[in-house]
Amino acid sequence: PIANLPIGTKQTDLSTLAVRKPRAAANSAEEHTYIFVDVPNLVNEDYVALSRINWAALMGMLAHRNGKHRTVKGAFAYLFLPSYVIDPKNWPVYRDLEAAGFVVEYRKEKRDIDVWLITDLLDPRRIQYSNGMGRITLFLVSGDRDYMRALLQLKDRFQRRGVSLDVHIVSWKN
Repeated sequence: PIANLPIGTKQTDLSTLAVRKPRAAANSAEEHTYIFVDVPNLVNEDYVALSRINWAALMGMLAHRNGKHRTVKGAFAYLFLPSYVIDPKNWPVYRDLEAAGFVVEYRKEKRDIDVWLITDLLDPRRIQYSNGMGRITLFLVSGDRDYMRALLQLKDRFQRRGVSLDVHIVSWKN
């Protein structure tokens, strides 16, 4: 559980967006897992707390949730850089995220990460699927529920194409 992450936090909310599943497709054994992380929301822009998150442990926990191993097809972390970071690749948080397998999407100035993440959630190049392909498991790691409308649109899009979408919203309290 998230409580085991070495950041001095405990799990406070692990909810699942109820998604009605379409009939299983012929090749329903195929499952794709994606992880999207709204980094600033997790720690309320507290960079000290951010530096203590074990991103590899988080990735492992999500990939093995409920005792089932999932192959993560894409993991994306969205953040803006603190003003003191000149080269992001030299920032320990950036390096830790990359080492854990995340694609780090960053901006140098504070902007609306929510809009950026939502745009990518709805972009078919990020979550790759084909009609009737089977199941997609999506983990959204965030400190709030700003993404519900986008997730409902995504769910509708996949249902129309015969793809089962399981969405898990993961958050914790500092």
